[in-house]
Amino acid sequence: MKAIIEVIKENKWQTIIISCLLVVLVFSISYAVFFKSGTGTAKSGSIGTLNVTYTDGETLNFVNSMPLLENEVFEYAPSFEFSVKNTGNVVAYAEISLTNIVIDPTLKTEENFRWALYEGETKLSSGTFENVGTTLSLKKNISMAASATKTYNLKVWINDNGGDQNHLLNATMTGKISATVTSSSVATTFDCTETIETYTISESGNYRIEAAGASGTTGNTYGFVGTPPVGGKGATLSSTFPLNSGDELTIVVGCKGSVVQATQTNGTSGAGGGGSFIFKKIDAITNSKYQFQKGDNYYEVLLVAAGGSGSNDASQNSSAVSGANGIGASFIVPTGVAYSTTVTPGTTLDTPSSSTIDGVLSISQFISHDLAGAYIKINDGICKGGFGGGNCVSIGTGKGGGWSVSGNTGNSTTSFSSGTDTSGTTGSRTGNGYVKIYKD
Repeated sequence: MKAIIEVIKENKWQTIIISCLLVVLVFSISYAVFFKSGTGTAKSGSIGTLNVTYTDGETLNFVNSMPLLENEVFEYAPSFEFSVKNTGNVVAYAEISLTNIVIDPTLKTEENFRWALYEGETKLSSGTFENVGTTLSLKKNISMAASATKTYNLKVWINDNGGDQNHLLNATMTGKISATVTSSSVATTFDCTETIETYTISESGNYRIEAAGASGTTGNTYGFVGTPPVGGKGATLSSTFPLNSGDELTIVVGCKGSVVQATQTNGTSGAGGGGSFIFKKIDAITNSKYQFQKGDNYYEVLLVAAGGSGSNDASQNSSAVSGANGIGASFIVPTGVAYSTTVTPGTTLDTPSSSTIDGVLSISQFISHDLAGAYIKINDGICKGGFGGGNCVSIGTGKGGGWSVSGNTGNSTTSFSSGTDTSGTTGSRTGNGYVKIYKD
């Protein structure tokens, strides 16, 4: 029997189902693989809403399993996949459990009968079924941002201990996957005020921070024939950060800029939407890519949600180029590119500038100008970039405030996160941005 098992394992499970069927038919041995069955249904929580999609059905049936070594589990143990989506408008906290468990007593006393819950290739939790009842909690307090979807894999197997495990033959277990809302968190919300705000952490723990950049506006369209261009939408980004009591956060919420249309062909671009920035005061700089000094204080960048770009001066350019959306679906991390060091002259509103630098107004703009938007006046056309680093230019597209210029499309601005469990959306915000802080 052991020799047969070893031969099958050496084939690396490529034909495991066929092989095990042959074992059963030829040798009349019931040592079969773990298999899944059932049909998926949607489940809702009472706070927010969780929709659960069961790729492989909500019921799992364990009818023995080929013993696996620890380093074989992720690749070869059969996976039970399901997705959880929070369709509510607040952060929800979910618990994933195995319910309706019916298990052979042999497996309840066997430390080598194990389970592991994965998100992607990351193991979230693991354990055994020793002394289990009818319900087993697999993972508690999973933070689910509004509209977020997460996909999980549950793996169940017998760990190969190198000894005689024949006593596990014919042992069975059944159960159902369950995802429920355990609680929700009311956000501390910051809206566009065109001022820098601060927030002091009162209790140590993990915090979920969600931010959105503002959208851009349309530039000069005087005498333009055709469909006018539009401004791009702001990005949203959400991450988790471990924060300590007394940590001081500096918050800049992106605002939508404005344009005064010229009464002639030569006016301005559309106003770039301001990005939303969250900084934390620190004692010293250890990584200049995302830490910096302003005055006597040192800061670390936690999160930046890019604003949307303004459109071009369609009249002067004789063509319509809409502003690009702020990028949130992909984002820069601390090991990536450093923040933009471009700053713009003429950001004081009573000092019009005939031209501005065509770039992203980022951390340097915070250091030099408190992330005020750019200002440009050409003839009687006026562009005021959104608070949060919204830019303005004469002919091209005024970029949204944010981290840096996208390497793929120079019209776009990127976002940034130094947190974990980050998710983002490109071009999802119209109007002003916002910042929301949740305590896990």
